Parts: sequence; structure tokens; C-alpha cells
Amino acid sequence: METIKDLTHIYSFIKVAQFRSFTKAAEALKVSRSHLSKSVKELEEKLGQPLLKRNTRFIDFTDFGKKYFETCANHIEEIERFTKISKETVKDTKGKIRISLAGAYGEDVIAPMISNILLKHPGIEAELDFSTELVDITTHEFDLAIRVAEKKPTKGFAIQISERKEFVCASPNYLNKFGIPKKPKELINHNCLIGSNEKWSFTHDSGNEKVSIKGNFKSSNGRAIMNASLQGLGICKLPGVYVLDHIRNKTLLPLLSDYTQQSIPIWAVTPSKKSISSSVKLLLQEFGVFLF
Repeated sequence: METIKDLTHIYSFIKVAQFRSFTKAAEALKVSRSHLSKSVKELEEKLGQPLLKRNTRFIDFTDFGKKYFETCANHIEEIERFTKISKETVKDTKGKIRISLAGAYGEDVIAPMISNILLKHPGIEAELDFSTELVDITTHEFDLAIRVAEKKPTKGFAIQISERKEFVCASPNYLNKFGIPKKPKELINHNCLIGSNEKWSFTHDSGNEKVSIKGNFKSSNGRAIMNASLQGLGICKLPGVYVLDHIRNKTLLPLLSDYTQQSIPIWAVTPSKKSISSSVKLLLQEFGVFLF
């Protein structure tokens, strides 16, 4: 099969075979009987073999037609089921979603995505709780939590939806004054801007390495750290969503690139798989995750 038209012919054949009648299949598909007959005939010509035995009383398979039907029918039924459930999910979607999230990924990716869904589905309400506290979603009244973690969360039902890469960087002004670290351990001689973790992780050929960093600026807010680094205060380690534009503009310069190749998974976590509402399913579909 080479074209979309071939798929139409296959669908026509499957329906005729299921009803054992051109007339009934045509009524179900709301097309003419002659249209179906022509479609099946073109498929047979394409395959080079007859699929159906026709007479005035009944329609039956040829041996080849039976095998072809059995090969195609399950796929067609699955597509029909998927389409039906998808339509019902969209049609019936309403209610409130409470989401726990944090940081720039939540601000720049999740929040705009939620706004877009609300525009399409006015029956949905959304409440976004931005907090660095890692709530236990199984004991709090949240429908969804967005988490960044190397290991899959063990509480609730977790699905990976994306990944995050962090960059170590500093302003040209800072590096001109204090030099460029060539290895992670050299960071102990620099003013590092501290976030939620005072040990920075690195990966290289010989394994993993953690460096205890120190500095005169500490904040739980990524944008505050980014701005301090832009001002020349010190070296930061932040996700790409904060710093990539500045790296492209060369207002921040990447450091230790050979040691920061590993990405960290981003997870969508729900209290349980059974508790996922149609509204949350819509959000997950934006990441290519389909749950039915």
C-alpha cells in the first residue's frame, strides 16, 4: 500500500466483509453501493488477487480475502475505538484541575499549555500551585504534579513527559576577572550561586562526581540566580529554560560542557492511574501521552 487512497479502499473492504453486504456497508458509511463496489475492486486490482466471492444471494471471502481481513480487521477496530474514546473524552471534559509545580518549566511550558486547553474547553477550571515543596500527591488534593527527578517517583502514578538539561555558566565579565574552571573540582575556587542544592553533580568517562560548592548568594528562585549571574556575581547551574537564550546571545558562557551532558527526566504524577480525570488526560495528550 502506498497512498492514503489505499487505506480508504482497505476500510471499505473491511466494512463490506463485516456486514457481508455492500448495501448494508454503504448505509453504515453513508456512501453509495457503487462507490463501495468500485473501491473494493480497485483494492483487489492493487493486490492482484480477489478478496470476495460475489453472487446474488451472499458475499463470502476467498482464501486470500479471509487472511487479508484477519490481518487488517483488528487494526481498523482499534483505530475506531481510539477515535470514539478520544471524541468522548473531549466532548465530556469539564471540572477543575489542581496542579502542583515549580520553576521556569512550570511557568514557561505548563502554564501556557493549560491556558491553551482552557481556551478550547471552557468547562475546565485550573488551579496552579507553584511551590518548591514536594507534596505527597497521594495525600494532598492535587490532580497532577510535575516533578523533575533522576529516578521515577514511587508515590502515585508517574509518566515521563519530557527531560531537563542543566547548564553551568557565567557572564564574560566574571570569567575575565576570575578565570574559567576547566574541571568540576576547580569550582571550589569560585563564587557559585547556590540554589536548592549545595552539591553539584557532574558526569564524565570515569563516573559521576559531586562537588560541594560555596558562594555569597543563595536563592530558591532560578530567575534570581540567573540575574545575579548575568550581573557578574558568580557561576550558576540552571536548567536550559532559564539560560539558553542568554547562552545564544553570549551574555552567559557555558562551562564544563563535557561534564554536564546528562539530562534529568520530567515526570507527570497523578495519585493513581484509575483516578486520572478526562481533563488531566487532555493535558497529558499535549505531551503525546494517551491513556484510555
